[in-house]
Amino acid sequence: MAVNVSQQLLEEVASRFERPEAIARRERNHRLIREGKYEEANESFRFALRRKRIVVNQMEQLAHGEVEVEEADIRPPPPEDLEERLFERIIGRNNLVDIGYFDGAVRAAKTVARIKVQGPSGSGFGTGSLVSPRLLLTNQHVLQTAEDARASQAEFNYQTGSVPVVFSLEPDTLYLSSPMRQLDYALVAVSPSSLDGTPAAEFGWNKAMEVQGKAIVGEYLNVIQHPGGLPKQVAHRDNLLIDIFEDFLHYESDTLQGSSGAPVFNDQWELVALHHLGVPKRKDGKLLKKNGEPADRTTPDSDIDWVANEGVRISRIVKSLEGMEAQTHEGKRLLQEMLDPSIRRPELAPPRPAPGPPSPPPPTPVGGGVIVTIPLTLTIQPGIPSAGAGPPVTRGGALQGFDGLPGAGPMPEEVTLKPSDYARRGGYDGAFLGDGESRAPLPGPGAWVQDLVPLADGSGSVLTYEHFSVLVSRSRRLPIVTGVNIDGRKLKDLPRKGDRWYYDPRIPKKYQVGNEMYRDNDLDRGHMVRRLDPVWGAKARVANEDTFHYTNACPQHKNLNQRTWNDLEEYVLGNAGAHDLKVCVFTGPVLRANDPAYRGVRLPREFWKVAVVRNADTGRLSATGYLLSQEEMIEGLEAFVYGRFRTYQVTLRHIATITGLDFGRLSGFDPLAESDESPIESLAPSGRRPIRSPADLVFEA
Repeated sequence: MAVNVSQQLLEEVASRFERPEAIARRERNHRLIREGKYEEANESFRFALRRKRIVVNQMEQLAHGEVEVEEADIRPPPPEDLEERLFERIIGRNNLVDIGYFDGAVRAAKTVARIKVQGPSGSGFGTGSLVSPRLLLTNQHVLQTAEDARASQAEFNYQTGSVPVVFSLEPDTLYLSSPMRQLDYALVAVSPSSLDGTPAAEFGWNKAMEVQGKAIVGEYLNVIQHPGGLPKQVAHRDNLLIDIFEDFLHYESDTLQGSSGAPVFNDQWELVALHHLGVPKRKDGKLLKKNGEPADRTTPDSDIDWVANEGVRISRIVKSLEGMEAQTHEGKRLLQEMLDPSIRRPELAPPRPAPGPPSPPPPTPVGGGVIVTIPLTLTIQPGIPSAGAGPPVTRGGALQGFDGLPGAGPMPEEVTLKPSDYARRGGYDGAFLGDGESRAPLPGPGAWVQDLVPLADGSGSVLTYEHFSVLVSRSRRLPIVTGVNIDGRKLKDLPRKGDRWYYDPRIPKKYQVGNEMYRDNDLDRGHMVRRLDPVWGAKARVANEDTFHYTNACPQHKNLNQRTWNDLEEYVLGNAGAHDLKVCVFTGPVLRANDPAYRGVRLPREFWKVAVVRNADTGRLSATGYLLSQEEMIEGLEAFVYGRFRTYQVTLRHIATITGLDFGRLSGFDPLAESDESPIESLAPSGRRPIRSPADLVFEA
């Protein structure tokens, strides 16, 4: 979780873990688990409840939402074959699982969302999951207030190979919470449909039940999560439940910071706990790093020695919610729906077959042949040209779809505009983060100053768009540098529909690499200014369309996985202490004379990015540089092969050296810059620091 957690809360969790009775109980449990004595590791009533619930779940009696078992009636169950076989599989003595286990995993994963936190209490990322068709459960330390929830979003389907679906949160309908030092949960209403119109019901939900018997000591749990805001991941059957408290569970797992609010499941994919916090190792009351040294407030989460994880028991959360009351009529209805034990979770409902086309009537004999009726559907859309029909369309004046209005259906891929269409584009603002020492000007062209493509009106070489600007090389026909202002508080998540690419009429078309480069090969038009970066404020739609200019694109291999690359900006925005959630980002290709030629264009093998923020505490700028390489994906002039990509953090001086650009005074705000006072040992001999996860990033010297 990228949202700050207080030192006091971490110490409280550690104290619970370090209680003498807890240590003794945990050591005893580990010994009994190793010996296979699971019954002795658990209270007798809890052990019996678990065995009964396993069978009940298998028989799908969970449709009632609760298993009524009185503790006074519990006695050791008979050693029936079904019960024993299922129990062995659940507690790990038998690793075989029914194939339906993975179906359950997929259904459970659909309910999990990355929470993009933006509010008065801070910014960052957490995890949440649906516990009813419209209610999302996460930690209170993720969404601390209704105001935080109102400014935040839930991103479902945020996983490799998928397109995220973004929902607004509606705390005015329902927001209920328990303080982080108690049960640490927040329950908030989700919009009925996403920003692009997808119904929330498509993602399913997990039934939160007060009934006990869902897990015992010695059982393995599953955690589905977005650690550090990364794409969805699962810690699968490697999360040993080692202790049970009245309100909490302690388990050993691979969860990282960023998993706060993640749902914890048993092997039947029943919701068992709400992941709360990691348990840090301490000595003499101080948190320890993995190397045994004391940690301080500047220690990255990845360097802390985490010894276990703590989750809040779902049964306790449900009991707490039963004593709460929503403030609105709709909120009361949603809460009652969630707590109703008779409502069945969707994954247990029988599947409804998709309707097929009606069966045609049988053939009718006619003379020497037959009449056969076939289904035929015709779709008629008046006034929309087919792809590739005729030359590119020229449209002038106020453009529908280009100046803020959505286009009416599919459009030709290339669109030509007039210079006057750009009259009100403000471009990149060097004073976006502040004046004086806080200015972050667009990097100078340096060695490329004589190679810039001039604007036709003689006003210089800077192409200004909405919230960003571009300089283009005459000899390479590609952008040299782009600069964009990002206002995290005003970002809008506009859906990507029917890409239309534009030539910029302010410079000659011959200096822009168009469709001829991308036909019938594995190359994509790689945005230099990321599509969503300038999409904020009143002209968000204009900015969205502006990013689809050939002047903002470089050829990139289609298999170039840019998720790590693109997520850098969001991670910087949420974790670098950005003042007012504002970031300036410069991006471009590394243009070398020996880049491989293809269709008359030399293809860049590397791309660079620089993120500049103003620290909210110190007021000082921080400028960090990165490189992304696609070198191993490009071979020869015509062949493109799948290969590895690499992302590195590098110094601004290194980027200036390999690009020929001039970053001016910004190089002095680079925390990775080597000096006699603060050598960076993590740099490889090449001067590149590999980025494998957000924990590898350096924001402060």
